[in-house]
Amino acid sequence: MKKRILSLAIGLLSITALITSCKKHIDDVVSPATPTCNVTSVKNLETKDSTVQKFDSQNRLIKAIWYDKSGNLLNSYDAYTYDVNKLTYTFYSDATTIAQQTQYVLNPLTVFCGTQNTH
Repeated sequence: MKKRILSLAIGLLSITALITSCKKHIDDVVSPATPTCNVTSVKNLETKDSTVQKFDSQNRLIKAIWYDKSGNLLNSYDAYTYDVNKLTYTFYSDATTIAQQTQYVLNPLTVFCGTQNTH
């Protein structure tokens, strides 16, 4: 009889410990911080060329300006424009000449990638 009561008591204590240890408190919820860092310049270690990136108010990349290894501004640059579900990448070989343009549809239900080379 004592063995049975002891087994019951241990069983109840185990169940109580299990239930109370699994409770989640609202204070325990951890929300990740929003990243606020944008890479503003990149240097190619092989060619020593570099780029400077520009971002819009929504932290989206809108322009990458190219520099040679001496730090001189090159005429070529990359431009990025955003529409509702579309990203357009444009490479300018000089200040006004489009050398390549690629459009990406940003809808997960649609797969499309179109490239237009103009040289």
